[in-house]
Amino acid sequence: MRRDPLGSGLIPRRYISLGDLNLGFELKQGAIEQIPREQQTDLASWLSERDWNASDDRIERDFPAGCRGVQVLTDLEREIAEGQSLPMEEGLAEQRKLRP
Repeated sequence: MRRDPLGSGLIPRRYISLGDLNLGFELKQGAIEQIPREQQTDLASWLSERDWNASDDRIERDFPAGCRGVQVLTDLEREIAEGQSLPMEEGLAEQRKLRP
């Protein structure tokens, strides 16, 4: 139970809404833990996709069309497709395996 943000008294945890902007991080975690596992997975996928899109948007802003950075990214994408380079996630995973 927690206090109703509108001050009308205590409300059961099952009525905590993720839309309640006054929720602290721990309460949001509790609300997420109350939803079915499949919905948690969907939420995690959506958050990941949103973050990747934000990252892509940031890259596009940082490397406007025609600048040297665009050619570097294009070359890297080609090298990955041809198997000459690893995507960063795979390269980092390989490095972790080599650590003592």
